[in-house]
Amino acid sequence: MIKKIITIMIVSILPLLAQEGFLEGVRAEDLMLDRIEAVPVETAKEIENSGFDYWFEPVLSVAYSPNTTLIAEERTEKPGGRIIGVWIVDSATNTEKRIIEGIAYDLKWSADGKFLAFRKMVPKKELFHGRRVYGDGGLWLYNVETDEMQPVPLGSYFEWSPQGNYLAGKHLDSTGLWALAIYNAEREETKVLDRVLFFEPWNFCWSPDGEMLTYVVATKTSGHIECSPIESEVFIINRDGTGKTQITYTMQPEILVKWLPDGKSIMVERFKEMPDPVTGGSDTEIVILKLKKRRRK
Repeated sequence: MIKKIITIMIVSILPLLAQEGFLEGVRAEDLMLDRIEAVPVETAKEIENSGFDYWFEPVLSVAYSPNTTLIAEERTEKPGGRIIGVWIVDSATNTEKRIIEGIAYDLKWSADGKFLAFRKMVPKKELFHGRRVYGDGGLWLYNVETDEMQPVPLGSYFEWSPQGNYLAGKHLDSTGLWALAIYNAEREETKVLDRVLFFEPWNFCWSPDGEMLTYVVATKTSGHIECSPIESEVFIINRDGTGKTQITYTMQPEILVKWLPDGKSIMVERFKEMPDPVTGGSDTEIVILKLKKRRRK
């Protein structure tokens, strides 16, 4: 396992949150790297002490819709019951409805509350020491308005766009390589944006306005550890797959990215130095990529 000793150094993130309007009318091809800043130790400690993990979101078994009227719950029908499933509870009418029977997790609502995404577990035919074994049944969407279910061809980690009913996630393409893809829930269409070669779950992130994504592309990986990049860079791309723009040109391979709410800052975890080509290991650090708009000629 890659040892991650996070060294954190520069500016407080809080002032960044006050800036608005940077992304208005901006597309991926309009952006470029202005500078790289380190994150102050104080800020890192504040984040850790607050219990907020800046990379990982919890795997939810309870999720509130954006208007908080509907609640999705993965539970048994009653305390101590044996029937497990996902229920939609309407707090306004005090009614509930089971939408699936079986184990499900990672419940996430779309921004408008029309769709509920979740991962489903399905029982396998074989038993293990007499007990039922469950496997991954894939990603599914429930449409609140039509009461219909639809499968989604994305991998285990997915994120809704902040606006619009789009899911971003990993997709195994026809060549057997991982790709970053967008699923349009309204049209039930999948669009592959770019191959990424390796795929850590958190190596992509939506822009705050939902029009772009930032992500990591590995140009070379360890031959011994498939998911460990030893050469990689940060890119930005428009939601429609156009405007692919390389943001970093650094010696240190980037691993994870998170687009901050101000729109002009991307938090990145990267290796401090080139990782060992055999073990893929190296200490990591957190930096902020400050973006600026390109000058139009």
